Amino acid sequence: MSKDMNESTRVCHKLHGYGEIVKTTEDKVYVSFNGKQLIFGYPDAFEKGWLTVVESRTSKETAGNVPSGDHKDIREIILDASDHIEHTTIFGALNAAVGTDYTGWMKATWPSVYTSLPFRIWFPKLAEKKNGELVAAAFDCVNTISDDWNEVVYDDLKNGYVEGGEKYDGCTLIFAKESKRSPYIFRGAFVEDFEKSSPNHYVHKRIGTRVKLIGQPANEIELLDDFRKLTADPASVPTELTEKDIRHRILAVKINQRYEEGMDEQAKYNAIRGIWRISRNSVDDVEYVFGVYKSRIVGVYKPSKWFVCKDAKDMLPRPDIVLTAKNENRLFFIDESFEAGLPMDENERFYFGKSIAKIQMNQSTQNPVTYLGEKE
Repeated sequence: MSKDMNESTRVCHKLHGYGEIVKTTEDKVYVSFNGKQLIFGYPDAFEKGWLTVVESRTSKETAGNVPSGDHKDIREIILDASDHIEHTTIFGALNAAVGTDYTGWMKATWPSVYTSLPFRIWFPKLAEKKNGELVAAAFDCVNTISDDWNEVVYDDLKNGYVEGGEKYDGCTLIFAKESKRSPYIFRGAFVEDFEKSSPNHYVHKRIGTRVKLIGQPANEIELLDDFRKLTADPASVPTELTEKDIRHRILAVKINQRYEEGMDEQAKYNAIRGIWRISRNSVDDVEYVFGVYKSRIVGVYKPSKWFVCKDAKDMLPRPDIVLTAKNENRLFFIDESFEAGLPMDENERFYFGKSIAKIQMNQSTQNPVTYLGEKE
């Protein structure tokens, strides 16, 4: 038996999901999956890839393989609903998000409905409307999602509710599929709303749009924008805009690296107004600029003038900007109304504070700008 494995070692099985080794012999390993014990040949089950040892912060530190505080070899991946993450198959989504190497996965939930993990992943097929009525997409399950993606409802037409049955109070990551030909799209992190739920009617509310999955395969989760921590009032979860809500030509810029909660308004303005790798002609019809932080619109400005950096060196947004041959042709703007201390106009107030998680953004880390709204 490998030195890295012993009783209580966590493993992942291609079909059964996560389990824990409860007993080992020279040629067998006994694994418990949520109380169900299975026996596998050793080392065949590991050599053939059916079982893999789960890496995590805790297990690595315990084993002494990594110095305390150094987790560089731990797999971490961030899922962001604003990046419009989509997959055509469930196993493809699992391989990308969790770090597995499945060639198939037939269940709608991973690793199981009532997992011992702090998270699970659900792949609901949303109900379609026929003759004005919702029709179950699969297995007599009517799954629906609100327009703002903040609520997912599962109605079990099979009436499978069991009195006193288990309840899962962990985090559920949802990849929802809208039709037979559409992909599974990541919608965020959800928890069951037990106050709204009832037998055979299960309501899940969204608590975040950005999560970090940790481990290989992933067995830990970190919510990067937990709505419950951002605000004490669940009702103040930001309203999500759809493409039809964008009534102007918009330049949206991600400022995840420069934004801080509670930062000075002038500093936020300077972070949003430039400098950006865009062409002068492309901004002629831009009416408003969004500063976007973790899918939220944290700043809205109405550009009065645009400048090319090399032509306005004494007006650059920030003193830390050093012009080079690579960035001297980038652009920035000024908003004369903001600089004059005037209040936001009606359109700025409409957009400010809302979320654009449902709108596809440019995923490039090199140039985090996206144009929204139809070009005139």
